[in-house]
Amino acid sequence: MSRSISFSKKVNLDSTKINNLICDFSNYKNFIPGCTNSISLEKTSSWELGQLEFNLLGKTSFIKTKNTYEENHIIMNQVEGPFDDFKGEWIIENLGKEFSNVIFKANFKLPFLIDAVTPNTLIESMSEQIINSFIKQAR
Repeated sequence: MSRSISFSKKVNLDSTKINNLICDFSNYKNFIPGCTNSISLEKTSSWELGQLEFNLLGKTSFIKTKNTYEENHIIMNQVEGPFDDFKGEWIIENLGKEFSNVIFKANFKLPFLIDAVTPNTLIESMSEQIINSFIKQAR
């Protein structure tokens, strides 16, 4: 079964600063909860292939994504990892005078057994913690 999440938060931060932070893939290990390593494997001016390692509930897992960069828009597609399918995007809207709207959306499919035991509330809580860690780091 496919699932989706969507978060939006208005913040008193410049959109360029938020966008640059999200594009700084190798720095994720320093502020994303549970992220133990973040590696940029390949990078061009318009996309990046990166890998994140997580330690959640005593288990190490990783996700490798290709992130395509457009102005204030980042599109993520899983290349390898724990999901049967994962597509996500960040949208950073400039609201003027150092105000921005940070939007994160993702559609994903978990493996059958994990899907059966993972409530939506847990996924939403973990996603919100990650988004808030970006905002906190940008301040």
